[in-house]
This record gives sequence, C-alpha cells and structure tokens, in this order.
Amino acid sequence: MQPLKLVIYSDYVCPWCYVGQAPVERLKSERPVEVDWRPFFLHPDTPPEGLRLSGEARERWRPTHDRLREMAADANMPMVFPELISNTRRALEATEYARERGRLEEFHRLGMPTAREPGVALFATAGRSHAQPSLARPLLAG
Repeated sequence: MQPLKLVIYSDYVCPWCYVGQAPVERLKSERPVEVDWRPFFLHPDTPPEGLRLSGEARERWRPTHDRLREMAADANMPMVFPELISNTRRALEATEYARERGRLEEFHRLGMPTAREPGVALFATAGRSHAQPSLARPLLAG
C-alpha cells in the first residue's frame, strides 16, 4: 500500500495543532503515512519575551478552551493553557534546520509530544510556556 502523504502546518503554541495530532497518530497506526510538518507562525506579533494574556482574554476564550480540554482528554493528552503565549519564531526556524538535516520527525516529537510518546515538550506545548533548547542541541548537531 502506498503511504498517504500529509502536509500539516502547525505552530508549537497552537492548541488545535496539539490535539490535532491524535487523529494523525491514529491514522498512522492504521496505514502507512508520511507527514511533512510545516511551520506556521500563528502569532507573529508576539514579542520575543512572550505575551501575557489578560483575565478578559482568558474569559473570552473559555468556551474554546473547554472544547480543547475535552478533545485532549478524549485523546489522553494533557492540556493546560498558559498565561503567557510564547514567541515561537526561533522554534519554527529550528524546525526548518532539522528538516534540512533529515531530523524533522524527531524534532517535531520533541516540540510537540503526543499521548503515545509523552516525553518532555521542547517548546510551549500543552500550556508549558518554557523552552528547553538543550534537548534539541544533540538532535540538531547530528
């Protein structure tokens, strides 16, 4: 069977991208799938130090966050929403660097772990607004 080829655009701070991994992983378990992860800078206006969400913004997003929590729970994926939106420009540039070195899939798993492979998030996934670039150095150096 020929592999199904998917091109998926995502950002490490996008909660929809995070929970959207579950159906992709399910599909991979059912048939051969090749995923080409492409960076999409969701919040290009976010300052380098990040952007703190106001109480008003958090309240406005509550129904969406409730739905995302429900979807994440159905997929057995942790979901926590940060008070700070991280700027992912450097993370997305590193994604392209990993692609050029043939390490895209491994790098993507570091940045956005799944329920099947929990691991430690490299970037701001599932509400963890901290970066751990030391995890990526050995991967990108090779």
